[in-house]
Amino acid sequence: MQKKWLVETLLPIGLIVLFGVLYFFPYYQGYRFKASDQIQQGYMTFQLEKLTKETGRPAFWAPNLFSGMPAYLVYYQPEGNFFTPFSWIGKLFRHYPPMILFIGALGFFIFLRVEGAVWSWALGGALAFVLTSYYTNMIVATHWGKSSVIFSVPYILTGLALLRKGKIGWGVVSSLLGWAGAVGGNHPQMLYYALVVIGAYIIAWAWEAVRQKEWKPFVGKLALFGVATGVGALSQVSSILPFYEYGKYSIRGGSELERDAEKDPSLRSGLDKGYAQSYSATRAELWTILIPDFVGGTSQEDLWARFGQSSALAQALSQRGVSDRSFLRAVPTYWGGSPFSAGSFYVSAIALFLMILGWTYGMEVWDWLLAYVGWGVLQLSLGQYGYSLWTTPILFLLPLISFYAARFQTQLWRRGVVAAGVFLGGWGLISLMDDAPESSYKLTDWALEYLPFYNKFRAPSTWLVVMGYLLSWMGI
Repeated sequence: MQKKWLVETLLPIGLIVLFGVLYFFPYYQGYRFKASDQIQQGYMTFQLEKLTKETGRPAFWAPNLFSGMPAYLVYYQPEGNFFTPFSWIGKLFRHYPPMILFIGALGFFIFLRVEGAVWSWALGGALAFVLTSYYTNMIVATHWGKSSVIFSVPYILTGLALLRKGKIGWGVVSSLLGWAGAVGGNHPQMLYYALVVIGAYIIAWAWEAVRQKEWKPFVGKLALFGVATGVGALSQVSSILPFYEYGKYSIRGGSELERDAEKDPSLRSGLDKGYAQSYSATRAELWTILIPDFVGGTSQEDLWARFGQSSALAQALSQRGVSDRSFLRAVPTYWGGSPFSAGSFYVSAIALFLMILGWTYGMEVWDWLLAYVGWGVLQLSLGQYGYSLWTTPILFLLPLISFYAARFQTQLWRRGVVAAGVFLGGWGLISLMDDAPESSYKLTDWALEYLPFYNKFRAPSTWLVVMGYLLSWMGI
């Protein structure tokens, strides 16, 4: 028993620790990410930090931002938090990048174990999850609030899974920690997207409870989860309430001008549709989930470092007598739909293969629900490049049509081929028919006008962060 516990619990945790430290080992050698957002953040907070050190009191106003704005929006250390999640782990690792990678991998590993995966597969799924390219890009870009939210959500899912299996105490504790981390990360947009995954789990659990006639225990456990949610979120309320208060007076609070409200209904309470959709994923860009750099690399890529002196590019330049290669240090290699990109949204082609392999043996309620959540997320991520609202119902019927078309095949391998052929063929046909998204009323337009709080967020392509949860989970 002790040996089994060592192999299945301590060994994978030790490997996750080792992986996090080695992955970010240059950080321990004194290297730091040179991210433009971090440089700008340093400029914004320099005077505030200096004044706080000189006087011992926090500054209330940031004069060098726009026309001036409250200082707590850029430099704020909230007091009175019930507890700071994972703070002791931060002291252990000393630096944020290896710490948050460990937290994310550990949370997803525990979640997959509770869901029934053997330890080796759970470890593989955890590493696949944290190595989703957008997640690592966030850490490198020092968008650490996003990372804190995304890597805290697995603990919420673990809490739900434990409660579902009747392990009440640990389920409440995990939920409490997860919600504290997710809310304390102070990035409402990431949390909004993660709520889709949490909601999908609750719906599937509810369906299971109704089918098994266990809806009363389900309601009781869900009530406990609600209490843990409230306590965990309220423990971090001093972090997020000031931003909610100021948001009413920013561009996210809507326009007071009558002509704006008539021109764009979403402007009554949030962002202008054009601005909100300025970072949208093109239809081709969706394939970056499976094929890295399908629409190119980044907006500024060091090709000289990437290809090296022995590459065909270096030889071609030498043959033509080009000695100054400084222009190769920042070449725009991205041709997607956003004005700027720090990298693709690659998740895992292996996870997709495992997911489809599992589906050939039958799809359960969980599979259907998560598949449709993923399909809906892909549609919303398209933003201004999305499909017309009239074609959206057809798109949502495609997985169902593909599934039933495949059922006529007796051999398993043929089922997969038929399902993929019907799905991709139907998707391609709809794309050919609906090829002018700019002039149509789209799913994103509807969402901006009617979904609560949706018009507070920009960059629809960010929806693709949800695929890191879905593909890693369903694949394993």
